[in-house]
Amino acid sequence: SCPWLARSPALPNTPLRASMAAALARLSLDDARPPPVVVLDLDATIWLPELYAVKAPAGAPADWRPTLGTDVAVLPGAADVLDRLASAPEVKVAIASRSTKAAWARALLDDVRCGAASLAARCAPDQIHVYKGDKQTHLRRICQGLRCAFADVVFFDDARDGKFGNCVSAAELGVLAVHCPGGLDKERWAAGCAAYASGTRGA
Repeated sequence: SCPWLARSPALPNTPLRASMAAALARLSLDDARPPPVVVLDLDATIWLPELYAVKAPAGAPADWRPTLGTDVAVLPGAADVLDRLASAPEVKVAIASRSTKAAWARALLDDVRCGAASLAARCAPDQIHVYKGDKQTHLRRICQGLRCAFADVVFFDDARDGKFGNCVSAAELGVLAVHCPGGLDKERWAAGCAAYASGTRGA
């Protein structure tokens, strides 16, 4: 089975899930055909450390912001997937983050590479959502802005459930949510693409 997929309780383990896992075993990063819309979390999905844990150095100016490569690093697996997204211009990309450090996150997105461009530039217009709240709010606004259905979306996030979880909550909307406990990487990417192609969604 594929433990990374978060779906609603209305969708228990099924032969479809087993067949998706078998398809995943045959997929490589380049084979994985992406869905129409990809939504990415940031902290512990694209980069580490999580921004709430980053502190300005003593004596830093009030407008200090963390520097990519010094204070924050893109996860190697996430970098591989971002390169893949750079070669799939037909895919709409959005950000859904609950970080309280929105200004820092937006500045870092200008430096994170997605092929020759930044991840900020790769995102669909006005689809960088960084603010507190349940990710259902982020996803609703993204789908409204992109005029797409929840079923068109694959969402990658490191937090599955519980007080700070996002995947199960997202799946309740009908989004396909892929749990990335060690950050986004080619296996989670391929899992999401295989599941999307198989018709797997949340409730």
